[in-house]
Amino acid sequence: MRKKTRDTLERENRKLKRENKLLQERVKELTIQIGILRKDLYGKKKKKVHLGREPRKKGAPYGHRGVTRPKPKHIDEVIEIKPNICPYCGNEELILTQIDPEEHIQEDIVLPKRKVTKYVKPVFKCNKCNKLVRGGLGPGEIPNAYIGPQAKALANYLRYTVGIPHHKIQKMFKEMFDLPFDQTSVPGFENQLRSRAQPIYDEMKAALLLMKLLYIDETGWKKDGILHWLWCYSNRILVFYHIDRSRGGKVIASILGDKFNGMIISDFLRSYDSIESLKQKCIPHLHRMINRYDRNTPEIHAFCQGLKELMKEVTYLFKERNSVKDYLILRADLIARIKNILSGTLAHEKTEHWRERLLAHQDELYECLFHPKSDFNNNFVERMLRPSVIMRKLTFGNRSEKGIKNHCVIMSVLQTARLHNHHPADVFYRIFTKPNDVRLASLIKPP
Repeated sequence: MRKKTRDTLERENRKLKRENKLLQERVKELTIQIGILRKDLYGKKKKKVHLGREPRKKGAPYGHRGVTRPKPKHIDEVIEIKPNICPYCGNEELILTQIDPEEHIQEDIVLPKRKVTKYVKPVFKCNKCNKLVRGGLGPGEIPNAYIGPQAKALANYLRYTVGIPHHKIQKMFKEMFDLPFDQTSVPGFENQLRSRAQPIYDEMKAALLLMKLLYIDETGWKKDGILHWLWCYSNRILVFYHIDRSRGGKVIASILGDKFNGMIISDFLRSYDSIESLKQKCIPHLHRMINRYDRNTPEIHAFCQGLKELMKEVTYLFKERNSVKDYLILRADLIARIKNILSGTLAHEKTEHWRERLLAHQDELYECLFHPKSDFNNNFVERMLRPSVIMRKLTFGNRSEKGIKNHCVIMSVLQTARLHNHHPADVFYRIFTKPNDVRLASLIKPP
């Protein structure tokens, strides 16, 4: 009995060894195949072999006219270069000919250097009242400031337009402009610009109530690591930013009130339902929602695809509203079909809840067809949010309440100035030197 047990164990042991050997060989084969797949996916791409024809020529097509840099409209400096000696024989006696000279125009930049200005204000005595008087502010002078307005305007431009961090701005001014200052001075420049531009920001907030059309959107923003929301109210006239802890409708009501006389173009966030006004929902947002709610069931798929085609017709009809014939008839027919498709019930609970919500706000899907100066998407405000989104990736938000206010005020002034083709650095300079002369009316005027 013991011998049979030993023989059985030996047979099982030999069997396991054979299986182990086969598995090891299989592992080697799979390892080689994985290596080949990785090389195909992530390795260097092999050049495509073109059979029967020559590969397409790289670069511009034949006959393409080259584009050269346009010549400058003005010349700042002319340098005449005369030879002193013949490079062929070494003769120093050269005679000027009547041949047209060779001309070469080159553009370059001149880096500004530190300029130190001393404002001297003599004391005078009035002959009439016998009081002592002295001069006011000189050109480009900021009271009690050691750094001038040009440097402060450029620092804020680099910070909020280019997105350069504080320490790199300090390094740039020291090494390139020979103007050293402490890194903590850069936030001070922002605080000074914000305090001087605060009246313009308040004017923008009041002007929002008079607008006939507003694009509104929001994005996440961090304050000392805590989630806040950056709201943007914009149109072709001005851009207004506001950072708040809440994402609810009370934020919109605090800016526009409970009733807005114009039209609001936004996405499908429920916060916009709390304010009374004309509304148009962003149709591209609705397309993405349709793709998310689409299901494999025939009923849900037919509903989603039918709604998508109708929204495409809304977009086309809005774009071609000035040229299409029988616009009113087509609009009425399209609205009737939208109401018809939204009136039917669906078996899927989640999709049915979404359909009921669309049905409650169906007028907001085609309100743009009744207002020619409106829009069918909120792409404009998303482009206005893009600079702040890029800055958020670089700075991760703000650390203090002052930083929050600085971003709202400075970015509002900057984006509004750019809408009207003003250079932001020039606007910042004017705000530093003559803050009482820079108002919203001067920003929205063309330069």
